[in-house]
Amino acid sequence: MACSKTCSIEGSTHFTTFDERKFTFHGNCHYILLKLQNEDSFVLLGEIRQCGLLDTQTCLKSITLSTENGDTMVEIHTSGAVLLNKVVIQLPFWSANLTVFKPSTFYITLQTVFGLTLQVQLVPIMQVFITLSEAYKTQTLGLCGNYNDIPADDFITMNELVEETASSFGNTWKSHSLCPNVKDLTENPCATSVIKERFAQPWCSTLLDPKGPFAPCRMFVNPAPYFKNCLYDTCVCEQSEDCMCAALSSYVRICTIKGITLSGWRSNLCQKYTQCPTTMTYKYDGLTGCNQTCWSLTNVDMSCLVHYIPVDGCGCPKGTFLDDNNQCVTPMKCPCYYNGLQILSGEAMYENDIICKCNKGMLHCIGKRIQKNECPEPMFYVDCSLLPMGTTGSECQGTCESSATDCYSAECISGCVCPKGLVTDSSGDCIPEEECPCMHNQVYHKSGSKIKVGCNTCVCGKKKWECSDFLCHGTCSVYGDGHHITFDKKRFDFSGACSYVLVQDLCDRHQNHSTFSIVTENIVCGITPRICSKIIRIVLGNTQLKLYSGKYEMQESVHGMNIPFRIYPWGLYIIIEASNGLMLIWDKKTTIYIKLDSYFREKVCGLCGNFDDNQNNDFMSRGKSIEESAEEFGNSWKVGSSCPNAKAVINPCLNNPHRRSQAERECSIINSAVFKDCHTQVNPVSYYHTCLWDTCTCETTDDIECLCTAIAVYAAACNEAQICIHWRLHNFCPIYCEYSNLTRNDYRWHYKACGVPCLRTCRNPTNKCSEWLPRLEGCYPLCPADLPYFDEITLRCVSRQNCTPCSMRDPGCITNFKEIEAMSDNREI
Repeated sequence: MACSKTCSIEGSTHFTTFDERKFTFHGNCHYILLKLQNEDSFVLLGEIRQCGLLDTQTCLKSITLSTENGDTMVEIHTSGAVLLNKVVIQLPFWSANLTVFKPSTFYITLQTVFGLTLQVQLVPIMQVFITLSEAYKTQTLGLCGNYNDIPADDFITMNELVEETASSFGNTWKSHSLCPNVKDLTENPCATSVIKERFAQPWCSTLLDPKGPFAPCRMFVNPAPYFKNCLYDTCVCEQSEDCMCAALSSYVRICTIKGITLSGWRSNLCQKYTQCPTTMTYKYDGLTGCNQTCWSLTNVDMSCLVHYIPVDGCGCPKGTFLDDNNQCVTPMKCPCYYNGLQILSGEAMYENDIICKCNKGMLHCIGKRIQKNECPEPMFYVDCSLLPMGTTGSECQGTCESSATDCYSAECISGCVCPKGLVTDSSGDCIPEEECPCMHNQVYHKSGSKIKVGCNTCVCGKKKWECSDFLCHGTCSVYGDGHHITFDKKRFDFSGACSYVLVQDLCDRHQNHSTFSIVTENIVCGITPRICSKIIRIVLGNTQLKLYSGKYEMQESVHGMNIPFRIYPWGLYIIIEASNGLMLIWDKKTTIYIKLDSYFREKVCGLCGNFDDNQNNDFMSRGKSIEESAEEFGNSWKVGSSCPNAKAVINPCLNNPHRRSQAERECSIINSAVFKDCHTQVNPVSYYHTCLWDTCTCETTDDIECLCTAIAVYAAACNEAQICIHWRLHNFCPIYCEYSNLTRNDYRWHYKACGVPCLRTCRNPTNKCSEWLPRLEGCYPLCPADLPYFDEITLRCVSRQNCTPCSMRDPGCITNFKEIEAMSDNREI
């Protein structure tokens, strides 16, 4: 489809939005995948259900398209059954608005006249690819995002706020109020099954093999994300081979889109799916369904008018056509059907506390049913057996999280509902809708409450947020063994042993001058190479700064403009704050935070990205091309040519299996109850995985610096979200402030897990700090009332008149940038 984009659900849990934001979500309900913001002309639903013993074992069960304001409903189920308004239809099918057909036994294709095309994969598991015309740009909502080319805001909800985690986002798009909320699952499924991991590693690794069956596509599509999904899905699924082959087929599909046909990849992989029904043969590509049925011999085949990606699967050999004959079976072999789902004879299903077993084509059910007298007042019982077809039941009870008008019912469910005009709150009580609280990141806020989202203030009213619309500053983070988070929140790992441009504002060849640049040099150590420390070189106009080993050096040049700045210690960190809108926070080791004013949007470049709210172009190289891999991107920002290009690094937990189990045990604190208050505000998944990576990189079990630094980075992110976590213990990553209390002082140093908002010091006598300055952990002095100023030079509490005099060479001495500018002409060099 020309001028369109695709949203997908692969492996039943891996979502990619129209704006190419990727996330993993283990749902257990019907979810709104796609709808328009201001109308209900069409709505697309996806049913994801738990299909194993574990919460992580979820499967995509069905896709439902509701059009014409609900008058037409098409359902596609994992069994291959297609229902139109609850009636099974035979394919191919077409109407004035829809065309539905099977190009092969592996796929069903649905195309509409209004710019929506679905390609539903059935074999080996159900996956869906949703292609939508560009005419709907900025008009969509749901799990597929808002289609505005900005991945960072794809987690937007009906309340018009962007959620932090995939679960808090996904839960807001449930179409049934009876479904439970699900949580983010952070554990690596391969860590819980050695057998499955041993099965997954060699087969999934064929994606990375430069001489393997997928090698012709490696230059065009980076296989690393597909390799990661392949490992995850193979380890998490009950049917490991099915999920592994589905992950490989996803890579084959994207290669086909790029024009690369991977014929023969099933020669040694996933061969069982090439065994076709009698009279059919398997083909790697080119199957379209066009003129492949007996019906098409005498009629115009509408599937020939559909433009989509050719698929693989079983189809008719040349010269043969598919007829409408079906095999007959005895009642003992008949499956049962429930809401379009196929339940094989002898199998059971479980839903809403009812267990039903299939026998001779009929469901025999036992279990608890809600009785009419069990509804708490003012609720009343709705009995669907007494209602006409098409009526909704308790599944569409309006809640404070969702509205009854957003419910798309596949089946009327009997149960308790509120009287008209009332909705249920989080406790299940019936209340007027205007009394509903607002929800953000799974936390409820009363009507009238105010919260901060970035630099903006949001006010709750009638369960929706009204927010200010200021452009906020951006933050780039670099920590541990080469972990990066760009200004646009793209995460990647790159750990070259060289100097690299993190950020600079001289990005256009036609620019005449640069106001700043930040270059970092990685210091590598150890038998297993890892980044142990950094040297940071900062150019601020005519001043050059070098930060290393917890110290700094400063040089001035006659060239360049004068940019006032100050340097000062703060807890465990050193802060550099410049008047041009730059702040750098360094932990004196491997962690760096760079904050930039919104003025620099779309004006910077380097490993921190270009700060334009679009993650998809953050891998822009020095040569202005968008690179496919982190290594190509990172090497393009290398300073100098004397050191070699960095190469992709294999996960150290695979190379150090003896460290892996301990790393999982120690890093589990991030996912534990210790940090539970932060989990909904700052997604712990990526921090947990980088903790595993860094802890496995450390060579000995006694070397805990890697572990402590990784946990501290997550704690710092929680602090910035206003969630204070006291996680350090005297025997676990301790920070000792007592050494400063050994001398005779009138004050004592205290460790503060979440720092202090500001300090009255000799260099900052007004006790005013930047709004950007987060709460940073570390040792802080507690000065008495008669000695209220802390002297940063003598490290003592003093009166104002006893402060160490300022030196004009000391950039930390004066906080008023305008005062510095006025004095700069008389400054000694």
